Amino acid sequence: MSGSPRTDDHDCESRQFDSSIDGKCWNPLAPFSVVSGGGAFNLSPGQSVTVTVQFSPTVAGPASASFPITHNATNQTSPTNLSLGGTGVNIPVISVTPTSNDYGKVKVKGTKSASFVVKNTGAADLSISGSKLTGTDASMFSITSGSGSETISPWQEFDD
Repeated sequence: MSGSPRTDDHDCESRQFDSSIDGKCWNPLAPFSVVSGGGAFNLSPGQSVTVTVQFSPTVAGPASASFPITHNATNQTSPTNLSLGGTGVNIPVISVTPTSNDYGKVKVKGTKSASFVVKNTGAADLSISGSKLTGTDASMFSITSGSGSETISPWQEFDD
């Protein structure tokens, strides 16, 4: 499973006008976790606390959990359970080595070749739609192989 974790903020707000709210944000089950603002809280009327929950899937597919907040508020039963949901997806991750090539000194009208290796370190097919040379001196270089479309399977490389 590749990719970055996703975080979302949830606000707990006191809407009681005459007393404070004591409560606690509990950690939901994996692949969800509280990364900031969790734990016990005491909110005066009108105050709020922001709780950040992160989704970090380790496998592809849907995931769901409940995010319980225990409290002494009178407008809702305790705990208040928030529903969490997300879908883990497999993604391709491109890695190219080396990241640059210095051709050194080459005789005028001579040639020197160097290669780049493109590797898919992700968990889904990587589609390369093509490559081209750009920049002020692009006409001094040529792509001798690997300029077309390619599909690279996970953990495979292309160095044509």
